[in-house]
Amino acid sequence: MKKSMDCVERKKPRKLEGELRELKLRLRENRGESREKEHGLRRKKKTAQVGGRTARVEVAIARKQLLINCICIKASRL
Repeated sequence: MKKSMDCVERKKPRKLEGELRELKLRLRENRGESREKEHGLRRKKKTAQVGGRTARVEVAIARKQLLINCICIKASRL
């Protein structure tokens, strides 16, 4: 166990972060999530009632801004 820890400590932290990010991305893609999640966007599918009928809506939430009005709703049909 100690031997593997030495290897990790010897690596440059910047490079290690990059590798970790790549691994996480690959993991997400395997689960079927898109790369957009990496760039501060979370995409969710929700149903919204628009004009008396329900539509499947893709909601993109900017993770770095906490304001409610930064939620962009892109409805397929309104």
